[in-house]
Amino acid sequence: MKSIKLYAMLFLLAFYGNAISADHVVKMLNGAPPNMFVFDPPVIKIAVGDTVTWDGDAMHNSVSIETMLPAGAKPWSGKLTMKPGEKSITVKFDVEGVYGYNCTPHAMLGMVGIVVVGDPSSNLDAAKKAVETQAGGKERFMKYLSEI
Repeated sequence: MKSIKLYAMLFLLAFYGNAISADHVVKMLNGAPPNMFVFDPPVIKIAVGDTVTWDGDAMHNSVSIETMLPAGAKPWSGKLTMKPGEKSITVKFDVEGVYGYNCTPHAMLGMVGIVVVGDPSSNLDAAKKAVETQAGGKERFMKYLSEI
């Protein structure tokens, strides 16, 4: 009897955990200034277990910056696309903290963004320090991090 209750509780926990996770979309904008080579929203706040999909075109990507990830978080790298039948990168976030990312071909133009998962305090200070090592996007990163 105890094992049935345990399995039932585990099933409900797994089902409930998947039911409350959300999917978020970050779009790549490339229009007239100030919407040139930017992610929208540039800073997105989500819950642990949520996913983010980046939409754009094949000239862009979303790549995590290893020095701007919380401990234990998995890095990602993938293309953006708007072609029928192709899917842009989607990442599930299971570790709380601040995640910095960029579009590698356009990082020098400031095409950077931040994902905040739950409580940012675990690595917010480290992410701010890591901005100094970035070749591109420093000004935008500093602005975005100051909004957290």
